[in-house]
Amino acid sequence: MGAMGYGFKRILVMNQTYPSKVDIWLVTVLTVALLLPIVLSLLAFWDNPREALIMLATPAFTFCLCALLLIPCTYTLRDDHILIRSGIIRYRIVYKDITSVEKSSSIWSAPALSLQRVKISLAHRFYLISPKNREDFIQTLQKHISTAQG
Repeated sequence: MGAMGYGFKRILVMNQTYPSKVDIWLVTVLTVALLLPIVLSLLAFWDNPREALIMLATPAFTFCLCALLLIPCTYTLRDDHILIRSGIIRYRIVYKDITSVEKSSSIWSAPALSLQRVKISLAHRFYLISPKNREDFIQTLQKHISTAQG
């Protein structure tokens, strides 16, 4: 007998995923920060290959760390919560716990790749995120919050 025979309802959940907006200046800063040690190590390679290889390890490690913490950077609106994903880091915020949602341009560290951010406040903390389509994201999130708290 199928699941319907036991009285289970099939619930269709629409997840909306918003990728993070990415500021070009941020990409430029990260690229320069990674390329500069590579160029310097290549220049040092002729004088001391061993030290040059050690110098190459620093940007390689930094690149891997950035990739682990930043890729992918998405925000998914689910049926009862928002899932913030920034690489290996994940936050789950239940809509009922959200006290306010507002635009922000805070420079605090956050799972956001842009300074065009959204501040999601809870009773004792807040999250800063940077969805690509900020206006649509805020409207849709506020609908979810109203439904959950209504």
